[in-house]
Amino acid sequence: MRNYLFILIILTTLNFDSFAQGSNLSPLGQFEKDTVMIGEEIQYSLSYRYPMDQKVIFPDSDYNYFPFEFAKKEFFTTQQLDSVTLLDSVVYSLATFELDSVYYLRVPVFILEDGDSLTYYSNTDSVLFKSVVSKIPDPPALKSNTTFEKVDLQFNYIYFLIAVGCIILILIILAVIFGKRAYRSILIYRMKRRYDKFEKEYLKHLEMFSADDSKQLAEHILTIWKGYMEKLDKQPITKFTTKEIATIYQNSDLNHSLKEIDRKLYGNIQSNNMNLLFGNLKDFSLDRLNQKIREAKHG
Repeated sequence: MRNYLFILIILTTLNFDSFAQGSNLSPLGQFEKDTVMIGEEIQYSLSYRYPMDQKVIFPDSDYNYFPFEFAKKEFFTTQQLDSVTLLDSVVYSLATFELDSVYYLRVPVFILEDGDSLTYYSNTDSVLFKSVVSKIPDPPALKSNTTFEKVDLQFNYIYFLIAVGCIILILIILAVIFGKRAYRSILIYRMKRRYDKFEKEYLKHLEMFSADDSKQLAEHILTIWKGYMEKLDKQPITKFTTKEIATIYQNSDLNHSLKEIDRKLYGNIQSNNMNLLFGNLKDFSLDRLNQKIREAKHG
Protein backbone atom coordinates (compact mmCIF):
# COMPACT_ATOMS: atom_id res chain seq x y z
CA MET A 1 0.00 0.00 0.00
CA ARG A 2 2.90 2.32 0.77
CA ASN A 3 4.30 1.86 -2.74
CA TYR A 4 0.96 2.77 -4.33
CA LEU A 5 0.75 5.97 -2.29
CA PHE A 6 4.35 6.79 -3.18
CA ILE A 7 3.82 6.35 -6.93
CA LEU A 8 0.57 8.39 -6.78
CA ILE A 9 2.42 11.32 -5.21
CA ILE A 10 5.15 11.13 -7.84
CA LEU A 11 2.71 11.03 -10.74
CA THR A 12 0.93 14.18 -9.59
CA THR A 13 4.20 16.11 -10.03
CA LEU A 14 4.45 15.33 -13.75
CA ASN A 15 3.65 18.25 -16.06
CA PHE A 16 1.15 16.85 -18.56
CA ASP A 17 1.02 20.07 -20.63
CA SER A 18 4.77 19.92 -21.36
CA PHE A 19 4.40 16.32 -22.52
CA ALA A 20 1.60 17.27 -24.90
CA GLN A 21 4.07 19.56 -26.74
CA GLY A 22 6.51 16.69 -27.56
CA SER A 23 7.60 13.15 -26.79
CA ASN A 24 11.07 13.96 -25.49
CA LEU A 25 10.08 14.61 -21.89
CA SER A 26 12.61 13.00 -19.59
CA PRO A 27 11.46 10.21 -17.27
CA LEU A 28 10.77 11.27 -13.70
CA GLY A 29 12.76 9.53 -10.96
CA GLN A 30 12.42 10.22 -7.23
CA PHE A 31 13.34 8.60 -3.92
CA GLU A 32 10.62 7.78 -1.42
CA LYS A 33 12.37 9.66 1.40
CA ASP A 34 15.26 12.06 1.98
CA THR A 35 17.65 9.90 4.06
CA VAL A 36 18.95 6.33 4.01
CA MET A 37 21.17 4.20 6.25
CA ILE A 38 23.85 1.75 5.16
CA GLY A 39 22.21 -1.50 4.00
CA GLU A 40 18.68 -0.10 4.33
CA GLU A 41 16.30 -0.62 1.39
CA ILE A 42 14.87 2.55 -0.08
CA GLN A 43 12.18 2.87 -2.73
CA TYR A 44 12.90 4.76 -5.96
CA SER A 45 10.06 5.57 -8.35
CA LEU A 46 10.57 5.87 -12.13
CA SER A 47 7.71 7.11 -14.33
CA TYR A 48 7.52 7.94 -18.03
CA ARG A 49 4.79 9.39 -20.23
CA TYR A 50 5.08 8.55 -23.94
CA PRO A 51 3.09 8.28 -27.18
CA MET A 52 1.20 5.06 -27.83
CA ASP A 53 3.32 4.26 -30.90
CA GLN A 54 6.55 4.02 -28.84
CA LYS A 55 7.99 0.79 -27.42
CA VAL A 56 9.44 1.47 -23.95
CA ILE A 57 11.64 -0.84 -21.83
CA PHE A 58 12.50 -0.04 -18.20
CA PRO A 59 15.84 -1.17 -16.64
CA ASP A 60 15.91 -4.60 -15.01
CA SER A 61 18.16 -6.24 -12.41
CA ASP A 62 21.08 -6.23 -14.89
CA TYR A 63 21.33 -2.43 -14.88
CA ASN A 64 24.09 -0.75 -12.82
CA TYR A 65 22.36 1.41 -10.19
CA PHE A 66 25.64 2.52 -8.50
CA PRO A 67 26.06 3.64 -5.74
CA PHE A 68 23.00 1.47 -5.05
CA GLU A 69 22.44 -2.26 -5.45
CA PHE A 70 19.25 -3.71 -6.91
CA ALA A 71 16.99 -5.62 -4.50
CA LYS A 72 13.62 -5.93 -6.26
CA LYS A 73 11.12 -3.99 -8.36
CA GLU A 74 7.35 -3.58 -8.66
CA PHE A 75 5.70 -2.75 -11.98
CA PHE A 76 2.40 -0.93 -12.26
CA THR A 77 -0.18 -1.52 -14.98
CA THR A 78 0.22 0.76 -18.01
CA GLN A 79 -2.24 3.63 -17.86
CA GLN A 80 -3.82 5.29 -20.89
CA LEU A 81 -4.00 9.00 -20.12
CA ASP A 82 -5.76 10.02 -23.34
CA SER A 83 -6.18 8.86 -26.93
CA VAL A 84 -2.44 9.17 -27.72
CA THR A 85 -0.63 9.02 -24.37
CA LEU A 86 0.43 6.14 -22.11
CA LEU A 87 2.03 6.13 -18.67
CA ASP A 88 4.35 3.42 -17.28
CA SER A 89 5.65 3.35 -13.71
CA VAL A 90 7.87 1.10 -11.62
CA VAL A 91 9.15 1.24 -8.04
CA TYR A 92 12.65 -0.11 -7.40
CA SER A 93 13.87 -1.28 -4.00
CA LEU A 94 17.55 -0.35 -3.69
CA ALA A 95 20.21 -0.53 -0.97
CA THR A 96 23.64 1.04 -0.66
CA PHE A 97 26.78 0.00 1.19
CA GLU A 98 28.89 2.97 0.09
CA LEU A 99 29.96 5.63 2.57
CA ASP A 100 29.13 9.10 1.33
CA SER A 101 27.28 12.14 2.61
CA VAL A 102 24.93 12.37 -0.39
CA TYR A 103 23.94 9.69 -2.93
CA TYR A 104 22.85 10.67 -6.44
CA LEU A 105 20.94 8.55 -8.94
CA ARG A 106 19.38 8.87 -12.37
CA VAL A 107 17.89 5.95 -14.28
CA PRO A 108 17.11 5.70 -18.02
CA VAL A 109 14.33 4.16 -20.07
CA PHE A 110 15.04 2.58 -23.45
CA ILE A 111 12.96 3.42 -26.53
CA LEU A 112 12.95 0.80 -29.31
CA GLU A 113 12.91 2.70 -32.58
CA ASP A 114 13.95 1.80 -36.16
CA GLY A 115 15.93 -1.28 -35.15
CA ASP A 116 17.85 0.61 -32.46
CA SER A 117 17.33 1.64 -28.86
CA LEU A 118 17.39 5.26 -27.66
CA THR A 119 18.29 6.04 -24.05
CA TYR A 120 16.34 8.73 -22.17
CA TYR A 121 17.70 9.52 -18.70
CA SER A 122 15.59 10.72 -15.82
CA ASN A 123 16.31 13.73 -13.67
CA THR A 124 19.02 13.31 -11.01
CA ASP A 125 17.60 12.82 -7.51
CA SER A 126 19.57 12.64 -4.28
CA VAL A 127 19.26 11.13 -0.82
CA LEU A 128 21.27 11.94 2.31
CA PHE A 129 23.32 9.44 4.30
CA LYS A 130 21.92 8.85 7.81
CA SER A 131 24.50 7.67 10.33
CA VAL A 132 23.49 5.27 13.10
CA VAL A 133 26.33 6.56 15.33
CA SER A 134 25.38 9.88 16.86
CA LYS A 135 28.57 10.39 18.88
CA ILE A 136 31.95 8.67 19.05
CA PRO A 137 32.86 8.02 22.71
CA ASP A 138 36.12 9.28 24.11
CA PRO A 139 38.86 6.64 24.42
CA PRO A 140 39.40 5.29 27.95
CA ALA A 141 42.18 6.86 29.99
CA LEU A 142 45.33 4.75 30.25
CA LYS A 143 46.93 4.20 33.64
CA SER A 144 50.71 4.22 33.70
CA ASN A 145 52.47 1.26 35.35
CA THR A 146 56.29 1.29 35.31
CA THR A 147 56.81 -1.63 37.68
CA PHE A 148 59.28 -4.10 36.18
CA GLU A 149 57.94 -7.62 35.70
CA LYS A 150 60.31 -10.36 34.69
CA VAL A 151 58.93 -12.76 32.06
CA ASP A 152 60.60 -16.04 31.22
CA LEU A 153 60.92 -16.43 27.47
CA GLN A 154 60.57 -20.11 26.63
CA PHE A 155 59.59 -20.86 23.06
CA ASN A 156 60.64 -23.88 21.04
CA TYR A 157 61.23 -22.45 17.59
CA ILE A 158 62.23 -25.83 16.13
CA TYR A 159 58.84 -27.39 16.94
CA PHE A 160 57.09 -24.28 15.71
CA LEU A 161 58.83 -24.37 12.33
CA ILE A 162 58.15 -28.09 11.99
CA ALA A 163 54.43 -27.53 12.67
CA VAL A 164 54.26 -24.66 10.18
CA GLY A 165 56.00 -26.79 7.56
CA CYS A 166 53.56 -29.67 8.11
CA ILE A 167 50.56 -27.35 7.78
CA ILE A 168 51.89 -25.86 4.54
CA LEU A 169 52.57 -29.34 3.14
CA ILE A 170 49.02 -30.48 3.99
CA LEU A 171 47.54 -27.38 2.35
CA ILE A 172 49.55 -28.00 -0.81
CA ILE A 173 48.40 -31.62 -0.99
CA LEU A 174 44.76 -30.61 -0.47
CA ALA A 175 45.06 -27.92 -3.15
CA VAL A 176 46.49 -30.42 -5.65
CA ILE A 177 43.80 -33.03 -4.90
CA PHE A 178 40.72 -30.83 -4.53
CA GLY A 179 41.69 -27.54 -6.18
CA LYS A 180 40.82 -28.53 -9.75
CA ARG A 181 37.58 -30.17 -8.62
CA ALA A 182 36.56 -27.05 -6.70
CA TYR A 183 37.37 -24.87 -9.71
CA ARG A 184 35.20 -27.04 -11.97
CA SER A 185 32.30 -26.90 -9.52
CA ILE A 186 32.49 -23.11 -9.31
CA LEU A 187 32.71 -22.82 -13.11
CA ILE A 188 29.66 -25.05 -13.64
CA TYR A 189 27.69 -23.17 -10.98
CA ARG A 190 28.40 -19.84 -12.67
CA MET A 191 27.41 -21.17 -16.09
CA LYS A 192 24.08 -22.48 -14.73
CA ARG A 193 23.37 -19.25 -12.90
CA ARG A 194 24.11 -17.19 -16.03
CA TYR A 195 21.76 -19.39 -18.06
CA ASP A 196 18.95 -19.07 -15.50
CA LYS A 197 19.27 -15.30 -15.68
CA PHE A 198 19.25 -15.36 -19.49
CA GLU A 199 16.26 -17.72 -19.62
CA LYS A 200 14.19 -15.52 -17.31
CA GLU A 201 14.82 -12.40 -19.40
CA TYR A 202 14.38 -14.25 -22.71
CA LEU A 203 11.02 -15.78 -21.77
CA LYS A 204 9.76 -12.45 -20.45
CA HIS A 205 10.40 -10.79 -23.82
CA LEU A 206 8.93 -13.76 -25.70
CA GLU A 207 5.72 -13.27 -23.72
CA MET A 208 5.74 -9.61 -24.71
CA PHE A 209 6.31 -10.62 -28.34
CA SER A 210 3.25 -12.88 -28.26
CA ALA A 211 1.13 -9.81 -27.59
CA ASP A 212 3.04 -7.43 -29.87
CA ASP A 213 5.07 -9.08 -32.67
CA SER A 214 6.87 -5.90 -33.71
CA LYS A 215 10.13 -5.87 -35.61
CA GLN A 216 11.85 -3.86 -32.87
CA LEU A 217 10.94 -6.36 -30.16
CA ALA A 218 12.01 -9.30 -32.34
CA GLU A 219 15.40 -7.67 -32.91
CA HIS A 220 15.75 -7.09 -29.17
CA ILE A 221 15.02 -10.78 -28.43
CA LEU A 222 17.63 -11.83 -31.00
CA THR A 223 20.14 -9.45 -29.38
CA ILE A 224 19.50 -11.03 -25.93
CA TRP A 225 20.20 -14.50 -27.37
CA LYS A 226 23.39 -13.36 -29.13
CA GLY A 227 24.60 -11.65 -25.96
CA TYR A 228 24.20 -14.86 -23.93
CA MET A 229 25.95 -16.99 -26.56
CA GLU A 230 28.77 -14.45 -26.69
CA LYS A 231 29.41 -14.85 -22.95
CA LEU A 232 29.02 -18.65 -23.07
CA ASP A 233 31.42 -19.32 -25.96
CA LYS A 234 33.71 -16.29 -25.57
CA GLN A 235 33.03 -15.34 -29.21
CA PRO A 236 31.88 -11.92 -30.56
CA ILE A 237 28.52 -13.39 -31.60
CA THR A 238 26.74 -10.02 -31.41
CA LYS A 239 28.94 -8.77 -34.27
CA PHE A 240 28.52 -11.86 -36.47
CA THR A 241 26.05 -12.29 -39.33
CA THR A 242 23.77 -15.32 -39.59
CA LYS A 243 26.17 -16.88 -42.12
CA GLU A 244 29.15 -16.44 -39.78
CA ILE A 245 27.22 -17.92 -36.83
CA ALA A 246 26.23 -20.92 -38.92
CA THR A 247 29.90 -21.43 -39.87
CA ILE A 248 30.95 -21.47 -36.21
CA TYR A 249 28.33 -23.88 -34.86
CA GLN A 250 27.67 -26.10 -37.90
CA ASN A 251 24.09 -26.78 -36.78
CA SER A 252 21.45 -27.08 -39.51
CA ASP A 253 18.45 -26.42 -37.20
CA LEU A 254 20.10 -23.29 -35.81
CA ASN A 255 21.01 -22.09 -39.29
CA HIS A 256 17.43 -22.60 -40.51
CA SER A 257 15.92 -20.75 -37.52
CA LEU A 258 18.27 -17.76 -37.90
CA LYS A 259 17.57 -17.51 -41.63
CA GLU A 260 13.81 -17.61 -41.06
CA ILE A 261 14.08 -14.86 -38.42
CA ASP A 262 16.15 -12.75 -40.83
CA ARG A 263 13.45 -13.18 -43.50
CA LYS A 264 10.86 -11.85 -41.06
CA LEU A 265 13.00 -8.93 -39.86
CA TYR A 266 14.68 -7.75 -43.05
CA GLY A 267 12.70 -9.27 -45.90
CA ASN A 268 9.23 -8.16 -44.79
CA ILE A 269 8.07 -11.77 -45.18
CA GLN A 270 5.26 -12.77 -42.87
CA SER A 271 5.92 -15.72 -40.58
CA ASN A 272 3.44 -17.31 -38.18
CA ASN A 273 6.01 -19.37 -36.33
CA MET A 274 8.31 -16.73 -34.87
CA ASN A 275 7.76 -18.00 -31.31
CA LEU A 276 8.77 -21.49 -32.46
CA LEU A 277 11.91 -20.10 -34.14
CA PHE A 278 12.89 -18.16 -31.02
CA GLY A 279 12.19 -21.31 -28.99
CA ASN A 280 14.65 -23.19 -31.22
CA LEU A 281 17.33 -20.60 -30.37
CA LYS A 282 16.68 -21.12 -26.66
CA ASP A 283 16.87 -24.93 -27.06
CA PHE A 284 20.19 -24.58 -28.86
CA SER A 285 21.51 -22.39 -26.02
CA LEU A 286 20.55 -25.08 -23.48
CA ASP A 287 22.23 -27.82 -25.55
CA ARG A 288 25.34 -25.68 -25.85
CA LEU A 289 25.33 -25.09 -22.06
CA ASN A 290 25.09 -28.83 -21.36
CA GLN A 291 28.00 -29.43 -23.73
CA LYS A 292 30.07 -26.82 -21.89
CA ILE A 293 29.21 -28.46 -18.55
CA ARG A 294 30.33 -31.86 -19.83
CA GLU A 295 33.59 -30.36 -21.06
CA ALA A 296 34.15 -28.71 -17.67
CA LYS A 297 33.54 -31.96 -15.81
CA HIS A 298 36.02 -33.96 -17.91
CA GLY A 299 38.42 -31.20 -18.90
